[in-house]
Amino acid sequence: MISKEVAEAVSLARARIGIEESVPVDAVRVERLDKVGEHYHLVIFGPQGSRTAVATVDASSMEVGEWAVLPGGTEHLAVDAETASSLARMAGATSDLVWQSCRASRSPLYPLWRLRDAHDTRFVSQQGEVWRDLEDYGRGGG
Repeated sequence: MISKEVAEAVSLARARIGIEESVPVDAVRVERLDKVGEHYHLVIFGPQGSRTAVATVDASSMEVGEWAVLPGGTEHLAVDAETASSLARMAGATSDLVWQSCRASRSPLYPLWRLRDAHDTRFVSQQGEVWRDLEDYGRGGG
């Protein structure tokens, strides 16, 4: 069941980009590492494997931030949690999507997987790169 907040985020993103109601959509929560306690919804349009648009919607203001029309034919989040865990060699670690402007990702449209266990934290980009820490490069988008 989709929450009221996520449904509103999807509706706002659809309106902003001009995406028809019939287009499939997924939305994921992304925690902001650069703004403690804040998160956004990454709204991804199109069928799995052939995404056509993506947008960020701030969870507190419900404002659409960054957005892009995609060419289709690919999955927008190319790395899933299981793949990230394997790439980071952290089987059994907890995982969540996070973002801050850094070398690993300069756009909130491309969040990072954060993997944590009792001893370590690692980040995996959507390009499959593993990072031990993220340098903050100042305010990015969204």
